[in-house]
Amino acid sequence: MSEKQKNKDKDSAPVYKSRYGDALKNNLTKVMAKKNFSYDADKDKLFSQYKNSYEKSGRTAMRDTMGNAASLTGGYGNSYAVTAGQQAYNSYMSKLSDKIPELEQRAYERYKDDEESAYKRLNTLIGLEKSDYGRYRDSVDDYNTNRNFEYNKSKDALAQRNLQAQFERDNYENDRDYNRRVYENDRDYAQKVYDNDRNYQIKLNNSLKDAVENEETGSTKFSPSDAYDFISKYGDKIYTDEEYIEALYQLYGDKEGFFDWVEQMEIPGDTKGTTYLELLYDIHPEIRPSTFKKMGMPDDELIRRTATGGGATPPHSQSFWWLNQGMTKK
Repeated sequence: MSEKQKNKDKDSAPVYKSRYGDALKNNLTKVMAKKNFSYDADKDKLFSQYKNSYEKSGRTAMRDTMGNAASLTGGYGNSYAVTAGQQAYNSYMSKLSDKIPELEQRAYERYKDDEESAYKRLNTLIGLEKSDYGRYRDSVDDYNTNRNFEYNKSKDALAQRNLQAQFERDNYENDRDYNRRVYENDRDYAQKVYDNDRNYQIKLNNSLKDAVENEETGSTKFSPSDAYDFISKYGDKIYTDEEYIEALYQLYGDKEGFFDWVEQMEIPGDTKGTTYLELLYDIHPEIRPSTFKKMGMPDDELIRRTATGGGATPPHSQSFWWLNQGMTKK
């Protein structure tokens, strides 16, 4: 099994599949279909054996009795001999009839033994099924516990990022040397940037957040194959172009060559030829190079603000800003 399949199975909720379902169904059907006890001697194999034996013995006794009676009259048969022989035969048949209650009791005992065995098998299967289902429920509880743990860890990480962003923004505002009106305009703008970024982060579905957090980016340089590999792996978790570019930005935004690539890539189906870079600037206006120029920032402050995402997103290197401008840092 591949590592990818193992991780997929690990992330999937446990599914219960009974190992004893068919056996339970078959045994229950037999128990429910079992008829009340009744005895028919003619259908009893043991009775048939007794009957054959008694009939054989009866016929032998009848012949012997008739022979003995005939010898008394000089070897000639007579009605006495016939009657005596029939009585001898009937005596054996009477003994056979006397066997029927005994054979019926033995048949009932076999019936009860079979019934008890069927119930024992059924109860054994129920116990095994219950044990298996109990283990399954334990695995579901473990799965839900781990899932809640990962979800809370993700929430805590997001809250920490937001706190850090808030801290950087507050420090920035406290250091500014503008008059009241400029300060208020700048504060409103920074708040808007922060809110836009925070609200967009909320729109990312949990599966995509987990994918971004768990993806290893490797090299410090960006390769288009990284983006293709990412969408191949997690395309079923991406529902909008905004989610796609945001996920790539979080993964590769600080890597050399990323902005060059998104600047060239047009959004599929967009009739205006909008690029992913323009969409990224719409989502994160704080990283647009012209944003801080409009605020009257000096170049040094502009470089710092752009490189750190305006204090509202995870920091990126200063050299990355120069790459975005198509320049080389001196």
